[in-house]
This record gives sequence, C-alpha cells and structure tokens, in this order.
Amino acid sequence: MNSRQRIVSFLIIILSGFFFQTSEVWGHINQKTPNDTYSKTQIILNHVAYIREKQGIDAPITIEIPPQKGKTPGHVLKKSYEILEKISKFRVNNSYGPITIPPFPTREITPDEVYESTQRIINELELLEEFLKISNLELFNRKVIFIEKTPNDVYRALWQISVAFDTLLGVRGFTPTDVYAQTQRLLGEVNFLRQQQGIGGYVPKPKKLKGKHPNHALASSYKLLNKIILAEKNLWMNPAASKKVPLRVITPTEVYDSVGEVLAEIQRIKFRLGIEHIIPIVKEISQKTPDDVIQNLEWAALLMPEFNTFQIKQRNRKHMQRTPAHVYALTEKIIKELERLRVEKNIKHTSRERKIFSKKEPKHVFIKTTECLEKLNIYRKHIGLGEITKVHHPLREITPNEVYETMFRLYQEIQLLKNENIIQEKDVFNFETFKEKTSMDVFTQALQISQLLDTLLGSKGEYTPSDVFVKVVLIRKEFVLLRERLGVSTDVENFQFEEGKTPKDNMEKAFEILKLLNQIRSRSGIFENELPKYRQGKPLPEDVFNIVDYIIADIIELKMTLGITQYVEDVEFVSEKTPSHVYEQMELLKRLLESIIYQYSHE
Repeated sequence: MNSRQRIVSFLIIILSGFFFQTSEVWGHINQKTPNDTYSKTQIILNHVAYIREKQGIDAPITIEIPPQKGKTPGHVLKKSYEILEKISKFRVNNSYGPITIPPFPTREITPDEVYESTQRIINELELLEEFLKISNLELFNRKVIFIEKTPNDVYRALWQISVAFDTLLGVRGFTPTDVYAQTQRLLGEVNFLRQQQGIGGYVPKPKKLKGKHPNHALASSYKLLNKIILAEKNLWMNPAASKKVPLRVITPTEVYDSVGEVLAEIQRIKFRLGIEHIIPIVKEISQKTPDDVIQNLEWAALLMPEFNTFQIKQRNRKHMQRTPAHVYALTEKIIKELERLRVEKNIKHTSRERKIFSKKEPKHVFIKTTECLEKLNIYRKHIGLGEITKVHHPLREITPNEVYETMFRLYQEIQLLKNENIIQEKDVFNFETFKEKTSMDVFTQALQISQLLDTLLGSKGEYTPSDVFVKVVLIRKEFVLLRERLGVSTDVENFQFEEGKTPKDNMEKAFEILKLLNQIRSRSGIFENELPKYRQGKPLPEDVFNIVDYIIADIIELKMTLGITQYVEDVEFVSEKTPSHVYEQMELLKRLLESIIYQYSHE
C-alpha cells in the first residue's frame, strides 16, 4: 500500500467512525411540519372518497371550505378529533363498535401530535375498509410532497374531509341531541372558568325560543365564539378568527363541529391560565331540538368570563406536565375497574409471580401499555365490539405525558367494555397521594393490568412462544434496517435449527443480544446502557416477552439517535411456534448485530 492509499484508507476509517458516532450531524429526526401532515390529509381524503364510492355515494361535496387564518396545531388537532368522532359514529351505525376519542389536552400542542393524529385517522379508515371488505391498500401507497403549507392549510383540508364524511353518516349523522350533549359539556367548562376566577353571582338561564333551526344554532355558537375572542384578547393571546353564518341551509353536524371549535378555544384559555379540568360527557340525554341547543349556547355566552381586569387568577404551566404520579393514579383506577369486571364475570384471579427487571423508564411503560391495549383488542373482538387500531411507538423520546395519554386510552377502552359512554376525564385521580412514585412503580402496575386482562381472556391472554416469535421477527426487521442504514454488507451465517430449547435458553440469548446492542448504542453516542438484571429461576414465555421489550425500546432509541425514520411493517401472528423457533430467530438477531460490530472493527 503506497502513501496515498494509506491516507485514503485512513480518511475512510475516520469518516466512517464519524458517520457512525455523530448523531448530531445526521441523527436528528426533524419534527413533523404542516407539509408532512398536509400530505397525510390527502391520503385521508383519498380513503374517504374510496369508501364513499364503494358505499354508492356519488353526490359532490357542495360546501366550499373558505381559506383559513390564525389556526394553530391545537385547532388542527381538535379538527382531527372531529373526524375520529365521525368514524366512530359510522362504526356504530354499521354495528362495528365505537372507538375512543382522546380528551383534548390542556397544554401546548406540537406538530408531531397533529401528524400522529392524522396517521391514526388513516389507520382507522384502513380498519374500516377491512370491515367493509373493500380493503385495497395499493391505491393509497403514493405519497405527494408539499411545500409552504401552514396549519391553516391542514385545517382546511381536514374540514373538507369532515364534510365529505358527513354523507357517509347520512340521516344517521350528528343530531341536535348530540350537539346538546356538547353544549352541556361547554357549560361545565365555562362554569369552571368562572369558579376558578372567583366570579360569583347567579346568571339565570335565558328563555328557550321555539321553532328555531340549525342556522340559528350556528349563529349562537358564533356569538359565543366572539365572546371567547374578547376573552382571548384580554388575556393577551392570539385570538381566534370570528365567523359569519353562511347563506345556506346548515346541518346539525356543522353546529356540532362549531361547538367543537369553541371547546378547543376554551382549552387554549385554560392552558394560558395554567389550569386543567375536563368535564365528562353527559351519559344519557332525552331527545333535544335546536331550541335546546340555542338556549345552552346563549347561556354559555352570558356566563363566559371576559378577563377584563388586570388581576387574573392563574398558575405556573409547569405543573401541568404529567409525572409518574399522574400515571400511577390512573393505573390504580384501571386496576379497580378491571377487578370489578372480573368479579362481575365471576372469574377467579390467579396471580403469578411478576419478574420485574431493573431499568424502568417511560419508554418501557409505554410499550407495556400498548401491549395491554393489544390484549384489550383481543377481548373486544371476543365480545363483538370490533377491532381497534394499534398504537405504535413514535420515533422520539417518550415522556410521562405520552405514557399518561396512552394509559388514558386504555382507561377509555375499559369504559367501552362496560358498555358505558366514555367518561373523558374527571378530577378523581388524586395523584398527590402518589407523588413519590417512579416509572418502576408504574411499570409494576402496568404488569398487574396485563395480568388482570389475562384473567378476562382466559387462555387467550397468556403469552406463548408464538407471541414471542412475532416480536423477535419484528426486531429482526429492525436489525436488517439498521444494517442497511449503516452500510453493513457482511454476510450472516445460517443457524441450524435445534429442537429442545426452553424459555430459559431464550432468556439467556436475549441478554446476549442486549449486551451486543449496548456496544452499538455506546458507539452511536448513547451512554445510558445499564443492562436489566437477570433473575435466576424458571422463566415463562411471558418473562421472555418482557425482556424482548427491552430490546425493542433500545432499538427504537438507537433509530432516533441515528436518524432512521422508517418504520418496519407489522408481523402477522404465526401459531404453533416453540421456544426452539424463538431461539433460532434470536440467534439470527445476535449474528446480525455481530456483523455490524465486525465490519466496523475490521475496516
């Protein structure tokens, strides 16, 4: 090798090390932008158009959506929830069972959250197409790149989708009774603002008018919106835009949408004041008319504080961030609900020893919570409630906020199991009692929830080698993706299948994989690589399943560090797998990691 070749070789080694180590150069995963989310809205629009076509609806959308201004990610998120509500309504109308709608967060909304909500809409529509037996995912593979889009554009696109979906609901869309339920919640929110500000005095309910139509109800909603705009100006906020009632016939669904916008504005005000309190949805309401809706909206406008004094009561917004204490309090509620279900169904709960490994962080709790949702999905199908979409781990750091919201979705799903209307949230979660709790404590609770779900499912709930096998195959796809991104071309030797392997063999192999993965994580600049402690004894497939979750959490964090934004496809369940099949796949995982270490050690 001459001197020039040595220099080139030296530079390749230096650059390859730099390329592999430095996450700050190419490892930052950018936040989603309105351009990304707008692209998703076009996929949603295509799905809705396809379902309309298959349902025999060829009527054009006659409502023209005007250009928007002043919209924030919060407004867009609320509009996406509106579409989820309509999907749920469509499912109920078609005997497929409702879905849960997240409570609107009282905090700053990020573009990532809006993007993920639109992705959930896509997933829900895909599930709907499967139910209707019209699934054809190849129609929706093409992604179009957009530039210079703003939240205003995304909001307008979602509004267009919402209107397009109304024809799928037909005469079974939102009724004045549905709108009235929203206005009842709205009154609760406005009264809470008055109480929080210490505003006393009785404000009588206005007299109910007679013979009014949705057009009049929309006018009352916009009147309330103007009162809220005044409050926002007095709070030195960027106010919402005022609106005028269109000169055409208005439907109850449009009034429902408008009340949803008003509720979103109140959430913004609550965040500005550093307060949170979500009013539960009213369970049962007798049939109502637009007259009842107007009466509530007019009353809310009279009650709405103007915040026109210099002294206002507010709190530091920092306290609104969720902590393990909040999540723990919520898990206590879930456990009580599951215990009640178990007793009602006369199911004996046989507790198992829970092998708790060390190193519990929010990401581990998040994964365990998504597994509980998967079990609940099995149970839903078992009792005829219809399937729900999977929750995927986002490619970013998991915070207690996201753990709480995922756990809250689990709580909502349990409310549906009880055949009750979803109670969005109450101030019954006394998290102050649990302020010393950690992620380890929350994980222990999540594990108990998982086992309680097992009791409801019977033998269907127990983890088997087949469940572990599916997880390991998913990890194999992740490792192949990792190799491709790092440019590793070293061949991986085949492993000869061996009969007679046990969960103990699987457990030991999993720890070998974790050690190798930690070497790669350290090389990439991730230094918090404490291995979980291996507990001796006879492990069950569930224990292997749990330790495999560590591998998943670590590989997701590595993908974030290395800037890998691609998701791998889900793996279909394969039955009748044994610990030997799991061991075979785990050995392949080990060799895939060894190939990465080998190539970078010998260049």
